[in-house]
Amino acid sequence: MSANRIPNARRTALLVCVCGLAWACSTDNFTGIHLGGGAPVSITDQLTFVPDTITVPVDGTVLWTNNSTSWHTVTADPSLAQDSASVLLPDSAAPFNSDSIAPNGTFSHRFTVAGTYKYFSIPDEASGMVGWVVVQ
Repeated sequence: MSANRIPNARRTALLVCVCGLAWACSTDNFTGIHLGGGAPVSITDQLTFVPDTITVPVDGTVLWTNNSTSWHTVTADPSLAQDSASVLLPDSAAPFNSDSIAPNGTFSHRFTVAGTYKYFSIPDEASGMVGWVVVQ
């Protein structure tokens, strides 16, 4: 029986990237549930995190890869922000900061507290380089 004939069925495709990692992706939007290494986020030369919003389960990990030609950070620490609006942490969540991520470098963070996180890149905070992680 096809998924179209099953009431309230959620259609999911399994994608495998060249490096052997896989993640689940719904047909409607990226769920961010990753089966190895962390839900992937790319840091770009356009001063963006792609995707800019990712959803992971509690105890899920996000893996940022710097695909830019300059260094960046992944920072959710109010004490390091020039503008407090650049950071949002759920109650009882600890701040985090990657320090400098060189081009082709990576950073991962495991999210243990449910809620919405807003993070930024320190060198490009004034340019609005922010991203969101929703932990459910």
